[in-house]
Amino acid sequence: MVSLTVIRGTNQMVRARDKPMALPLVGLRVVDLTKDFAGPFCTMILADLGAEVIKVEKPGLGDETRAWGPPFVRGQSCYFLSLNRGKKSVALDLRTREAQKVIRELVVDSDFFVESFQPGTLSKMHLDTGLLLHIRLRADRTLQEPARIRLNSLRHERHHEHNRRKGPASDQSQRPSR
Repeated sequence: MVSLTVIRGTNQMVRARDKPMALPLVGLRVVDLTKDFAGPFCTMILADLGAEVIKVEKPGLGDETRAWGPPFVRGQSCYFLSLNRGKKSVALDLRTREAQKVIRELVVDSDFFVESFQPGTLSKMHLDTGLLLHIRLRADRTLQEPARIRLNSLRHERHHEHNRRKGPASDQSQRPSR
């Protein structure tokens, strides 16, 4: 609820009180296969804006950031709690066929799929974004291509940049200088 007082001129006052503000992403669903910082921060913003975010964690320990600390609140990392507020959570071992089937079923009714795995990892688990997009479009032919977000960590970008620099000398002239 918002309470706002607007003053006009010297003697006029208009009040707009207790007006509920609609969250712009209410009704949208996000499947969240992210970890560390960038992905959870992205999906935290989506949840703060009203989206239903379903975070997929490893069975047993869950997301490794649950143990990052101190500080801790009731045994849970404040870091984890802050980045995962407002999200639902499910524990799935993505290496199993049953978990892969659950992800495919979630994607059918979702609007966003956010993941932060190393390139090729989801393909090995039969969950690459191309396949998931195909499943989503096949389930609802009235849809245009749904939104997709792909996050790459700086570590992966640095690895690929390092490999590009090792290329033939003829390519060096075409690369931008630092």
